[in-house]
Amino acid sequence: MSVLSLEQAFVRVLMLTGDFQKVKVRDVVDVAGVGIGTFYDYFPNLQVLAASAMRARRDALIRTLRQTMVRHADASLSTLIDAMLDDCVEMALQQPKEWAALMMIERQVEDLRGFQAFHVGIQQTWVDALESHGPALPLPQIKTMSAMVHAITYGWCTQEILVFRGDRTRQASRQELGSAVHGYLKAMWGQPQPE
Repeated sequence: MSVLSLEQAFVRVLMLTGDFQKVKVRDVVDVAGVGIGTFYDYFPNLQVLAASAMRARRDALIRTLRQTMVRHADASLSTLIDAMLDDCVEMALQQPKEWAALMMIERQVEDLRGFQAFHVGIQQTWVDALESHGPALPLPQIKTMSAMVHAITYGWCTQEILVFRGDRTRQASRQELGSAVHGYLKAMWGQPQPE
């Protein structure tokens, strides 16, 4: 529980300071209600804690999408996609200021492999969804389509978080995202299949 407490405290302190360089271990442990020794039992420095906090949120999104796939195993592709898009928008807009604070520092604290692992994990989730519920297509085409669905979804949620700052309604955001994703998929499935 101390790791979670430290991750949550880090995000709160980051939001208060508005600058990763101003976050101090002492402030994080005070907010978490743990001692400095506990901090160093889990993390060698603030950069590792920040990367851990980001991974925890990303992993939670992947778990949520996977759980949605299980709950909608017998649903149509359209219904499954809608449910997964609902999850993405809900997670992004549930705490947009916290996500924004983390997004502003992610390239300072996350190495390339960690960043890639998240995007590959999300893309694979979309691959599994399209492969299990969509028309039979060659795997390379499904991977490309999944990458684009992820790019559209991630890009839109990032805009909601960083530009709109959670000021728009979830319904409006979700409708626009759904139109883009469903429109893209319809266009791709409507094209002749590659030889």
